[in-house]
Amino acid sequence: MLTVWLIGIFFILIAAINWFLIRWTQNMLRREKRISDERGELVNFLNRVVHSVTTISHPEEWLETLTAELAKTMNSQGIWVFFRERNGTLRLATRAGQLARVESDGRNRFRKSARTLEALNRGEIDIGDGIVGEVALSGRSILLSDVEEPGSKKGGDGDVRIDSVLAVPITMNVQVVGVVCVVNKLSEDDGCFNFDDRFLLESLSSQLALGNTLSEIMDALSGQQRLEQELEMASRIQHSLLPSKTPSTGEFTVHAEYLPALEVGGDYYDFIEINEHLLLVVVADASGKGIPACMVMAMCRTFLRSNASRFKENLEGLLTELNRNIFQDTDASQFVTMACCLVDRRDFTVEYARAGHTELLIQEPDGQILIIQPDGPALGLLPDELGIHFDTFSFSWLPGTSIMMFTDGLTEAVDDHQEQYGLDSLIDVWRRQSRDPESAAQGIRKAVHDYAGSQPQEDDQTIVIMNRA
Repeated sequence: MLTVWLIGIFFILIAAINWFLIRWTQNMLRREKRISDERGELVNFLNRVVHSVTTISHPEEWLETLTAELAKTMNSQGIWVFFRERNGTLRLATRAGQLARVESDGRNRFRKSARTLEALNRGEIDIGDGIVGEVALSGRSILLSDVEEPGSKKGGDGDVRIDSVLAVPITMNVQVVGVVCVVNKLSEDDGCFNFDDRFLLESLSSQLALGNTLSEIMDALSGQQRLEQELEMASRIQHSLLPSKTPSTGEFTVHAEYLPALEVGGDYYDFIEINEHLLLVVVADASGKGIPACMVMAMCRTFLRSNASRFKENLEGLLTELNRNIFQDTDASQFVTMACCLVDRRDFTVEYARAGHTELLIQEPDGQILIIQPDGPALGLLPDELGIHFDTFSFSWLPGTSIMMFTDGLTEAVDDHQEQYGLDSLIDVWRRQSRDPESAAQGIRKAVHDYAGSQPQEDDQTIVIMNRA
């Protein structure tokens, strides 16, 4: 009898384990599908943004189009975009979708949400007031799900049920310049946003800041002034894409120098903290000048920051997918050169890949400088069908070793005889500098400037130097 009882328990345990494995597998498959869907939503949104820049001439109309596209990407019933005013309030800039007015009463468990929705309809919110005001004040996103509001699920003449509210800050140069708020997710049965939606909206909200910057500048200009001020506008956008600070660490020091040309190009650099161990350092240069080049770099920045963690062990895959997006949604004259260094702080290994970009320079403790140039075409030039690939190079970052990434504005600077500065001169002047990254970068920039003499700077110059003590 005891044996039968034990056998019964054994089979029950086996059944329970099988049930758990089935459920775990189903959850993993659903998660993989959700990640794939969100990746597709992100790519589609970025593609539509780049396309709209070339087809819409009025910035306010572009901001409205951008908001409508963002509402589609988030599958939201309504979206509101607020920007910060100098008087300390949030002004409604644009919105898409529509919700009926919601009345708050004592039965509402989320009266704060009801006040926020009333403010959305009014079009002005004080900093710190309601969900949107709190996001503007704190700089942190707020997600409320299962919000019980008056009215039925179907909605009546004067009210509607609000199931979920997601508000995230819009930042530029580490400052909160606005808030974007979406309400009710249409694609889910429960109508609720989740943490994946929050991450997606946070990744895409920076595009709204760029749209608002365009509108503010264009409102102050007209006619010929707009043509004359395009470069200034592009310069402001370009600066907003650059990180406000370098990584802070006692293990190695980093310094970046960016010197814009008289005509704004598309130089860009970034430091992406993938996790506590991995740091992705990116230097890139978009072809062309002005706003089109800046917007392509904005697309690259958003894509990299949104996908770096997914490709943390696959730089070739990261560049391949970025190439696919740029090739499909820009014209033949637009392309991007890019270099990526993935630094692992655990064992100080570095993986390097490049797409048609300048060489990586490594200065060893004895002063010898190595030139690293793995193969890889510029992004956006060739389709996947040609079987393009991006080689990678891995090495150990030993103590006393320095790494330099740069753009061709340095090596292609010309003197009065139209002779280029060249890679050999850059290597030679770097060898003569101290190992402090900031001092070395400033010394290099001064040497290039002195070489050019009276010749104007024709291209942006970017340099990133990292030194392991």
